[in-house]
Amino acid sequence: MTVDYAVHRIATLSPRQRQIMELVLAGHPGKNSAADLGISQRTVENHRAALMKKTATKSVPELARLAVAAARSDDPGAGPQTEAAQPCASRALRDRNRRRGP
Repeated sequence: MTVDYAVHRIATLSPRQRQIMELVLAGHPGKNSAADLGISQRTVENHRAALMKKTATKSVPELARLAVAAARSDDPGAGPQTEAAQPCASRALRDRNRRRGP
């Protein structure tokens, strides 16, 4: 998989699909993602199915490889994104979940 291919596939996603992709890659279950975003679980599942189709991926690990390849397009020598480089939405959700506690 080339970097250009990965960037092109990720670019086809809508902003909501990118948001769902970030949550999926962060390991959030659909039910939790739905609650965090204020949408139904079925809507999350529909967005997830659409983003998997648009990116031509069949599994979450394959989606993760695609996302890492696309992220490397900004800096070919860099490894996976650090926590500080993650999109703001992901950091905000993570911080909110930490405040909730067990």
